[in-house]
Amino acid sequence: MNSVKKSLVKQTKFLFLATGLFIIFLWAFFYFEQKQRQEALDMARYFNATSAIQPLLFQAIPLNEEILTIFSMSVFEGTPPQKYRILFSRGDKTKGFEVLQTNTMTLLYVYNSLSEVILKDEQTPHNEYIIHIIFILLLLSQLLLYKKLQKALAPLKTVSQKLQELEEGDLTPLEKTSEYEEIHHLIHSYNQSIARVKQILEIREMFNKVFMHEMKTPLAKGMFYLKLEPSATTHEKLSRILKGLNAQLDAFSHIENLIVNQKQTHHTSHHAMSLLQEAIRMLEIEMSDNITIDGCDALYLEGNPDLWVLCFKNLIDNGLKYAHDKKLLIKCNVTSLSFSNQGDGLPLDISKEVSQWKIEQNTRYKSSTGYGFGLFIIKTIASFNGYRLEYNHYQEENRVCITILTRH
Repeated sequence: MNSVKKSLVKQTKFLFLATGLFIIFLWAFFYFEQKQRQEALDMARYFNATSAIQPLLFQAIPLNEEILTIFSMSVFEGTPPQKYRILFSRGDKTKGFEVLQTNTMTLLYVYNSLSEVILKDEQTPHNEYIIHIIFILLLLSQLLLYKKLQKALAPLKTVSQKLQELEEGDLTPLEKTSEYEEIHHLIHSYNQSIARVKQILEIREMFNKVFMHEMKTPLAKGMFYLKLEPSATTHEKLSRILKGLNAQLDAFSHIENLIVNQKQTHHTSHHAMSLLQEAIRMLEIEMSDNITIDGCDALYLEGNPDLWVLCFKNLIDNGLKYAHDKKLLIKCNVTSLSFSNQGDGLPLDISKEVSQWKIEQNTRYKSSTGYGFGLFIIKTIASFNGYRLEYNHYQEENRVCITILTRH
C-alpha cells in the first residue's frame, strides 16, 4: 500500500481494480436480489393461476387461451418430461400443484381428484438480461477508461524512468509523443532541458580544453624565457606574455559573464568604427592594406561594448588567418556589418541554431582543442546583443561572408 500511495500509476491501477470489484459486487447483489424478487412474483403467479384453474378442472370446463394468457401460461402439448426437479409443491393427492424445472423450461402441474393439466410457463425473465447488460457495459466502460488513462500516463511513467536514468548520466531525449497538451509540453520541456544540459556540458568541455590550451602555450614560453639570461629583451617578452595572459583571462571572464547573463540586454549605442579600431588594437596589428573598412563611420550598434570588441577581434583574427590572400574586407551600411575574405567555407553554418560546436579534424578552423571556439564566441555575442548572423560562402568566387544584421 505504501508503494501504491507513492506511485500515481499504481494508485490509478489500484483504484480501477477497486471500482471494478465494487461493480462486480453490485452486479451479484442486484442479480440475486432481482432473482429472489422474480421467484416470489412467479410463485404468486403460480398460486393465482392454480386458484383460477382448479374450479375449471372440477367442472371439466376446457381452459381457454384468454385465461392462460393472463398468467403467461400455455397448455403443455408433449410427452411429460422424465427428468425434472420439483421447485415447489402445495396440497395433497386430491388437490394441489407442483412447479417443475427442466433444463429448458418451467412447468406448472395442477391436479385434483377429477382431472389434471400441465402448463408451460411462457414468461421470459427480461429484467435479468437488463441487469447483465447494464453491468457488462459498466465494466467495459471501466476497462476502456483504464486503457485510455494508462495510455495517457505511459509517457509520464517514461519521463519518471528517464529522470532516474538522468541521475546516472543518460542524456538521450524522449522520442515518445502524446496527443494530450500537458503530457506533450512535459516531454517537450524534458527534451529541451536535456538539450540545454548537453550544450552546457559541451561548452564546459570546450572552455576547459580551450583554456588549458591558451594558458599552456604562453606559460611554456614564459618558462623558457626564465631560463635565459635576464635582459631587456627577455623582460619585454615576459611582459608581453603576461599581458597576453591577462587579456585572455579578461576574454574568458567576458564570455563567462555572457553565458551566465544570457537574458540581460543592453540598449546603449556604440560607434561601430570605434569598436572595430579597439578590436584591431587588441590584436596588435596595424591598419594596413590587409584590412579594408568601408562605410562604418555612420553605423552604431547597441549592446555590451566589451563583448562587441571581443566578437570583432575573433572575426578579424579568423578573417585574416584563413584568407588565401591574407586580406579582409569590412563593409557597413545602415542595416548590416559584414566581414568577407577569399577562402574556404566555415565548418559550421553559424547563421542557424548550433548546438554542437565540435568540428571535424579535416575541416577548416580546426584548432588543437577540436572546437570552433572563435565561431562560438561570434555567434553567442551577436545573439546576446539581440542581432542575428547571416553566413554565405560564394563558391564561384571562393569567398566567405559573415554579416551581422542590425535590429532595425
